[in-house]
Parts: sequence; C-alpha cells; structure tokens
Amino acid sequence: MIRIETDIIQLQVRKSVLEGVIDEVATTSTMVHLYKKDLLYLYKESNIQRCKISLSNNNGVGRMEQIFHQLSDNPSVDLSQYNKVILLFKTSRLHPIKMSEMSNVKDIIGCFPNEVSVIWGLGIDDSLDKSLSLLMICSK
Repeated sequence: MIRIETDIIQLQVRKSVLEGVIDEVATTSTMVHLYKKDLLYLYKESNIQRCKISLSNNNGVGRMEQIFHQLSDNPSVDLSQYNKVILLFKTSRLHPIKMSEMSNVKDIIGCFPNEVSVIWGLGIDDSLDKSLSLLMICSK
C-alpha cells in the first residue's frame, strides 16, 4: 500500500506548519542528520511544497523505485519548478535502505531541474518494519 500526502505551505498563513515540518526533520533520529540551522532558509522561500510518501512492501525490494514512480507519475507533484529540495528517507533498523536502492535516489533527484540544491538525510523509525517513507520539502 502506498500513501501520499502533499500540500503547499503558504508561509504567511501557515508559519506554524512550516515550523512543525522543520522540527520534524531536525528531531528525527537519523544516521545522516539534518540540522535545524540548515533548514532555516525555508522561511525566506516564496513557494514551499511538502510531500510525504509511505509505502509497504512485503519483501523490501524496489521500495525506492516505487517512490520514484509515485513522484514522477503524480500530477499533483510538479517537481520541475523547484530549485531546492530536502529529502528525508526513513526506514527501520532491521530493514535499512540497501545500496542497490540508493541508485533510485539519483532518479528522484533527476525529477528536479539540473541546478537543484539537495539536502538529504536518512532517518530511523523502527515502526516502519519493512516499509520506507520519504518526507520531501521542495522550495523556490
């Protein structure tokens, strides 16, 4: 099962939502950490979109590929307009992201313009078991 949540964050109206997103990213238990100070630039951005994708896969094969296809095939997520992106991938300790899955991260980044600036992190959430989740924050 794949679940996608996406919304546009209008800073003037939803500053508290943006603060919550930054806190979620900065406080996630991670192997590759994202620091709050590195995310503060979001307050200056004119357009911010948050997209959260969670998927369940019984054997763990192709999790990243499925996320890539969900992003590239979803008409509500137009990645070509953004020049900065934060990617926070989460897996459990028992079923971490495999090196073979990491090649799909390149494919995900390829959905953005060539000049995109990428910050990424790798988080731990043992409740995910064999699942994978991606929190993506795009801005321009």
